Amino acid sequence: MRTTLHRIGSLSVALAIVALLSVRAQAQLQTPLTVYITNITQGQILSPVVVVTHRAGAAPLFTPGEPASDELAQVAEDAVLQPLVDKLTINGAYLDVEVITGAGGPIMPGETASVQIQSDASNRLISLVGMLVSTNDTFVGLSGVLRPPFGTQSHYAIAYDAKSRAGFLAGTDGRVARFEVR
Repeated sequence: MRTTLHRIGSLSVALAIVALLSVRAQAQLQTPLTVYITNITQGQILSPVVVVTHRAGAAPLFTPGEPASDELAQVAEDAVLQPLVDKLTINGAYLDVEVITGAGGPIMPGETASVQIQSDASNRLISLVGMLVSTNDTFVGLSGVLRPPFGTQSHYAIAYDAKSRAGFLAGTDGRVARFEVR
């Protein structure tokens, strides 16, 4: 009987150690990425930008042609980021939520700003949103871009009108920021 209890106790300790190693291994599988955003406009200031890593099943930050969430509308209309950051942080579908800021807060024309963000095997998509400051309801966005397996990957983020969600501003090709992941 004592031998059986001793074996059960040893097995429990071994399982606990295996579980601890498994948790550590999962944590070590997270990959830090550096996300850069460059304001490529000729005179438009970008607010700080919310960037997230997430899995494929996560609700998108925005969907072109559909109404903006209340939290996204606050970003697009007043550069109020905290309600969106709070909503995304609470939601288990997002691995990491960060804010990219320029040297003085906003990201000025021609300026490049960056932030480190975590990614892992399940959370390989990156999305971002921020306000075009000189407007009253326009945001820059990129939705569900697959992280690069290695090296550098670049995309152009375009501007969306939060009320009409038209896709981009009239008279432009919509590109306002270059987004790069390393």
